[in-house]
Amino acid sequence: MMKKIILSMVVLSLSVHAFAQTGSIGVNTPNPNPNAALDIVSPNKGLLPPRVALTSTNSPAPLGEHVQGMLVYNTSTAGTSPNNVIPGLYYNDGSEWNIIVNVSTLNTLGIPRPAVFQLNSHMNNFLSVQTAGEKQILAPVLEIGNSPGSGITYLGASQITFTPGLYAITFTYEATHNNGSCNLSSYFADFPVGSSPNAQRIHSAVSHLSGALSNHGGSITFTTRITSNYVWNIELGRGQSGNCTGTGMTLLQKSTQLSILRIAD
Repeated sequence: MMKKIILSMVVLSLSVHAFAQTGSIGVNTPNPNPNAALDIVSPNKGLLPPRVALTSTNSPAPLGEHVQGMLVYNTSTAGTSPNNVIPGLYYNDGSEWNIIVNVSTLNTLGIPRPAVFQLNSHMNNFLSVQTAGEKQILAPVLEIGNSPGSGITYLGASQITFTPGLYAITFTYEATHNNGSCNLSSYFADFPVGSSPNAQRIHSAVSHLSGALSNHGGSITFTTRITSNYVWNIELGRGQSGNCTGTGMTLLQKSTQLSILRIAD
């Protein structure tokens, strides 16, 4: 028993000695970093913070008060939005708990990220039979990015279902129109608004060289509020202000894209 007491006193004195010399405490190191209050060294162990069951972000419980800089690992799923908590590492800023976000918590919290779709192959003679005011569905469209929290579901066959919320939609197109002397291409997109079939038409016109060097592109952006589930077709239409019609237009793959960001409930 006496040997254990002596050994404990020796270990304690070494720790105090390290603190007295550098103002730092080292664990498994005789030379703690002088800029750290506590320097822990281990090749195969981690730091295990206190595990507690938080009740909400705006309540300090189970602590007695909010303490700025406090770090805990929350084990509970509790509270109501927007003050709900989920399991994860939290820090306290003095007035509430904040989760340290990673990919998993992004999905769980539903933090908005864009859903992205792109044309998977060239569409030759696109809008060749459509006159001003008429549309054509884009196909095939490839879903290249979508995640929980985007608010939409890709149904395939160039259809998307929007759930209620506020969205920013950007339609980017790239095309050529090798047909005679036309040098002004006009397009439009009908964006979803409110509930189906309400829509808002936005035009885009691009001037370009005629013939083989007629490459052109642009983006159409619209912010909309959806009030009920809305099934929307990915389409582009022929505008009325251009002089390019008929055959010869190619809508280009990859660079023709649709980006949808849910920005609010």
